[in-house]
Amino acid sequence: MDNTLHGLSPEYLPMASLTVYTTLVEDDPVFDDDFSCQGSAACIGRNSGYIELVTNMHCTGLMDLAENGDLGFLGDGELEVKVFDMEVAFPTGRTAVVESFQLFFPYDLAVLRVEEEGLKECHDFVILDMLPNGVNSPPPGSPVLAVGSPLGLEGSVTSGIVSAYRDFESFFDGPGYGPYIQIDAAVSPGNSGGPLLCLHEGGYFLIGLNSWTLTNGSWFSGRTGQNLNFALDLRETLLRINENPAVYSANIRGVIEAMDEVFDVDAVEAGR
Repeated sequence: MDNTLHGLSPEYLPMASLTVYTTLVEDDPVFDDDFSCQGSAACIGRNSGYIELVTNMHCTGLMDLAENGDLGFLGDGELEVKVFDMEVAFPTGRTAVVESFQLFFPYDLAVLRVEEEGLKECHDFVILDMLPNGVNSPPPGSPVLAVGSPLGLEGSVTSGIVSAYRDFESFFDGPGYGPYIQIDAAVSPGNSGGPLLCLHEGGYFLIGLNSWTLTNGSWFSGRTGQNLNFALDLRETLLRINENPAVYSANIRGVIEAMDEVFDVDAVEAGR
């Protein structure tokens, strides 16, 4: 299979998404609070013995941790974490620990790295390519596929169309900050971070990361919406990041620095 030239073949679509699990345990003097979340991710390449994945930053759990005053904040205002782990589950059932990550705040984008050893392309994972240079993003009305693990159901594929292209100015208000592709393909909790694909010359290419859905009571309080789903526009986001780099890199044990550097929250201790 030659993804670089031809995109992803249809028979590999269920393998286009991986599942990301995050676990955190707070070191509390009274009782240890724990927190876990699950999302999806897409493989975009290899680098020096590692597989590189893209996902939403909120799938790492760090955003929830920074916002949640009930989890992890003691009277001194410090966050005491004794366990922070991220793990990736592959379609074959294999798992790998996330060794390092990059956060691209305020964009809802993260790059994760896992060791490639023991994993085989086209068996455990497939590498997704973005649309070739010179090929325009699909216009509104074009068909798209969303792949992910909604409610933990790995390898789920749903279809829809591009409804519109949007740009949002706030990370915490509305669907998110930055450029988004509005779609009507069905997405659910657990789809976040999974690939949005379009068909080009017989192959499927990565155009976005399924990120948010607007339902009753969200964004416009008390109003009901249907099929209002949003995927981070990956091409446009990367163009903006390249123009104005704002990336924080750390190994998995660097969650303390990540919390302080990216979210302005102090952490005390972290590890596996």
